[in-house]
Amino acid sequence: MGIATGVRRNPAVREVVVVGGGPAGAATALLLAQRGRDVVLVEASRYGEPRFGETLPPEINPLLRELGVWDAFVRSGPLASPGLVSAWGSPHPQETHFIANLHGSGWHVDRNVFDHVLSDAAAAAGAEIVAGASALRCTPDGDAWRVALSGDRERPLRARFVVDAGGRNGTRLGEVAREVDDRLLAIFLRLAFDADPPRDTRTLIESAPDGWWYCAPLPSGETAAVLFVDPGQYVRDGFEIAEQLASAPLTCERVGRARIAASHVVHVPSSIRRRAAGKGWAAVGDAAASYDPLSGFGIVKALQSARAFADALDDDSLAAYDADVRRRFDAYVAQRRAYYDLERRWPDRPFWRVRFTEAAIDGRSDSRTR
Repeated sequence: MGIATGVRRNPAVREVVVVGGGPAGAATALLLAQRGRDVVLVEASRYGEPRFGETLPPEINPLLRELGVWDAFVRSGPLASPGLVSAWGSPHPQETHFIANLHGSGWHVDRNVFDHVLSDAAAAAGAEIVAGASALRCTPDGDAWRVALSGDRERPLRARFVVDAGGRNGTRLGEVAREVDDRLLAIFLRLAFDADPPRDTRTLIESAPDGWWYCAPLPSGETAAVLFVDPGQYVRDGFEIAEQLASAPLTCERVGRARIAASHVVHVPSSIRRRAAGKGWAAVGDAAASYDPLSGFGIVKALQSARAFADALDDDSLAAYDADVRRRFDAYVAQRRAYYDLERRWPDRPFWRVRFTEAAIDGRSDSRTR
């Protein structure tokens, strides 16, 4: 479904409504506004709710420059990430230094601040931002969509095109069924230090008998530590954080003297929407396909997805966009399985046993949960 750039045929019917103001949604609204489209960005939060941080690889830098938000990003106070330490398949850490990376340093960011930078840029480019309102329903309404909102807005939005940028759970819009390749549960910990925080500001990845740890500093001086485990094992056995830390010596050394300031548990499956676009709608970011956090490219993928969709909308090539989402997901799955297969120290532990099995299967469709 093509729509004319920058043409408001009916003031009561907007060109595009983007549902979800995370990186994928905010970048989509920014790109569309930069290209002269009439766009509304709907975000449930006001970018003030507690959220955990995230690490951005150096590959984010050219994307931010292309979006025109580099200066605003630097002013927002991200913490430079000079490299990565990984203990995977061996207790001996491997180090990657970003000083040799073509794109420069990586970054540790406050997600509220980062998302707000993109949202503000979208507003400056001409997008309307509706914050503090959730999209309750998206229903066909003649040749448009009716988007019912929560909050104080009395009348629903009407738009000729709706973009679902609502994350893994997404919006009930078009084809919502998903194919799940792997299931993970993330136990997020925000850690505070009564004394000085760790001096090492590199991202730390460490595999352990019951899953794997991610650890990185936050611009606030706190540290984010996340344990990724199998959901079934978590429900069946539960996890003692102290015991899990003891099984990950590098992570324990980094954060062992910290206290837990906040915690949060969330499902983070690897999955793909069976269709990423249709007549009058499309999904971007995690709403289209969500990857294992081990890939380290969550926000990079979100910004790339936003650009790919914006280009497809300009070219009226949404079928090609849908196919590209699938192609990239298939390549990611093969890479994910190969990487998990590198860790063979605990073949009898439930977390790793299922991943050994899936890595040995020839072909993704045989093991996909539908």
